[in-house]
Amino acid sequence: MKILYEDTFLIIKFDDQLKLMYTSWTGYTTDFEEQEIKRLINIFVNFLDEYKPNFILADDSKRSSVYPVEVQKWVANTIAKGAVRANVSKYAIILPQDLISSLSTEQVVDEVIDMPFELQYFENEENAKNWFFL
Repeated sequence: MKILYEDTFLIIKFDDQLKLMYTSWTGYTTDFEEQEIKRLINIFVNFLDEYKPNFILADDSKRSSVYPVEVQKWVANTIAKGAVRANVSKYAIILPQDLISSLSTEQVVDEVIDMPFELQYFENEENAKNWFFL
């Protein structure tokens, strides 16, 4: 798996063989500014456009931030549109360990209507990867 992007907050990797894009938030996301959230989501979506993965594994387990309500719809629509353009078939999310952050993630997903790809929540990476190839 090659690293496409890495900074203090986010790591994005891609596995050419499996056509799998992997994102992982670091533990340094507590006080996210709206501009920083949008910048990172746009970086991710640009990689979706470029690499066109079949599968996305979003490991949010270490994310401790909450998406502000006014940003949730933007995040949901931006990621969903990118996933549709890339023709993603399955999107797995490992929910944050922090309950409030986990609820924030679920609220973002609830903003997306009529997703043309399957989306599932998982507790670990292994279960998510197994689901991709069912």
